[in-house]
Amino acid sequence: MNHQNKFYFILLLIFTIFLTACSTKKVELPKEKQLEKAPIGSDRYKLEMLLKKIVDKCGAKTIYDQNGSMFVKQYPAYVHINLGKKDDFRNDSYIITQGAKEKLNCIIPIIKTEDKSYIVITGHSDSKTDDSSQKQHLSDNRAITVAEQFFDAGIRDEIFVKGCSDKTLEIDAYNKFSGKKVNLYIYVDKSNIKNHCK
Repeated sequence: MNHQNKFYFILLLIFTIFLTACSTKKVELPKEKQLEKAPIGSDRYKLEMLLKKIVDKCGAKTIYDQNGSMFVKQYPAYVHINLGKKDDFRNDSYIITQGAKEKLNCIIPIIKTEDKSYIVITGHSDSKTDDSSQKQHLSDNRAITVAEQFFDAGIRDEIFVKGCSDKTLEIDAYNKFSGKKVNLYIYVDKSNIKNHCK
């Protein structure tokens, strides 16, 4: 075997060894990160089911949609329902509009089917006045007006109302566009309830 043939033979041998090593080596592909499913019966599962019912039956959106009538988002301890429209109350008024009543008439029967829930209702002011007591009065009464809708429908779960005046909500991409007239927070564990007025 001449030198040139030896060279090609060695080159072929190296290539064969390299090819064999590559073909037998196990290549681990990165696994797609999947969210762990909530165990059936857990608080998180109950919140997931509540959100799903509101989306399915009331046409709520889980992401911002300008044409949407209401928006819902699940957090670890509660479901946030943003009625979505600035015209749920007329400016400087706590009298609820017919459109907002219709939304609540869809939400209320769903909440009634829950074993036990705790409802937090926050009212917000859109008043242009600088009178902070007037803003507080307006936001308190907006929250109370919505709570009365729940009470009149026969919901006897614990309902907490809070007027946030013109204070902002937690700012994130979900609710920064909100008209901030009234927001609902549905909890299944009372110990998780937090102050939603910032």
